[in-house]
Amino acid sequence: NEKQAYFPEGAEIFYNDHGTAPGCAILDEERGKMIVMLPGPPRELNPMWLDKVEPYLRRFTGSMLFSMNIGVCGMGESDVETVLHDIMVAASDPTVAPYCGEGDVRIRVTARCNTPEEGREKCRGMTEQIYKTDVGPYIYGVDESLEEAAVRLMREKGLRISAAESCTGGLLTKRLTDVTGSSNVLEYSAVTYTERAKTAFLGVPPELFAEKTVYSPECAEAMARGVMQASGADIGVGITGIAGPDGGTEEVPVGTVFVAVVRGGRVIQKTLNLRGTRQHIRYLATNHALMMIIEAARGETI
Repeated sequence: NEKQAYFPEGAEIFYNDHGTAPGCAILDEERGKMIVMLPGPPRELNPMWLDKVEPYLRRFTGSMLFSMNIGVCGMGESDVETVLHDIMVAASDPTVAPYCGEGDVRIRVTARCNTPEEGREKCRGMTEQIYKTDVGPYIYGVDESLEEAAVRLMREKGLRISAAESCTGGLLTKRLTDVTGSSNVLEYSAVTYTERAKTAFLGVPPELFAEKTVYSPECAEAMARGVMQASGADIGVGITGIAGPDGGTEEVPVGTVFVAVVRGGRVIQKTLNLRGTRQHIRYLATNHALMMIIEAARGETI
């Protein structure tokens, strides 16, 4: 495209390694202003910013900012802030700030530095300090998602997993398989929506439904044990509940989800009382399931 070859005189041109449209920077030294123009598609813009623009901008500053993001699940933002209050007040370089995510909390640790290596070292020291606080047991990883942390840990431990999902409809398995390398840890999963499917594929006894109902911690545990035994995996997960917007009762309202994670003879169970849309409830349920998987793989209980 000939138009893409024209740039203002004196512009710094950033060649596009992922498309055809280059970017550029125009510096007005008299006014102390700069304009940076980049291609629109994120798959072209993001690498150009990281590989071309950031190194260019560093010529004009004596320092840079480097951040690490600590992932926390199972502790709310306000509780995290309370625990880390003294550290946050005292910290100036690096700084510490919690941010609320979708069902988790991100603690951003940011250092001013001259090189990424220097920044990483400064942030690592603060990260180690945060691990030693009461937030520590709820940390699932640094600069990674819940599903990435779960897959990484299971790969490190040589563990394989299977899941039996009902109300989440395969979302937990989808999140696990979004991660590169998940084939090394995932045996198989089953979406068993009906009682008949839970009995046929997982061996859940029909009398359990009559005695405890399908919406119960006992059912979630039976699902987890059933899929673990059927697949031969090291860890089994069972999820059952009511994601809504209808189907709830006074005894079991919408947003009630039962999760069980079994590893060997050990069981981790949670009864969740969640709020939000159907999609949000399902997502939050898988957040808790992923954190429970991490606990089981670590051999810990929070």
